[in-house]
Amino acid sequence: MTNVQSLNQNVYFNVSPNPSQGEINIEFEFPTSQPWQIQIFNAIGQSVKEISAPKNGSKNGNWMIDLPEGNYMVSLFIENKLLKTRAIIIHK
Repeated sequence: MTNVQSLNQNVYFNVSPNPSQGEINIEFEFPTSQPWQIQIFNAIGQSVKEISAPKNGSKNGNWMIDLPEGNYMVSLFIENKLLKTRAIIIHK
């Protein structure tokens, strides 16, 4: 099992641009091949998008996601534990 607290210090996690006109770019990299998941939540806490680790155990990623106007939280989970969260504003 990975020590999530120490892993948190070695994680690159970026969501850009912020604010955005609709599309966001999610980038991350961390030094373990543990299962991960990205969840995007709207302003009332509903999950609007989920991205899970591929079967090859990739420990990095880069996605372009189109979202409607609003405020969102983009969260990175490793081993089902919240590791990092970034706020993002979509303004069209």
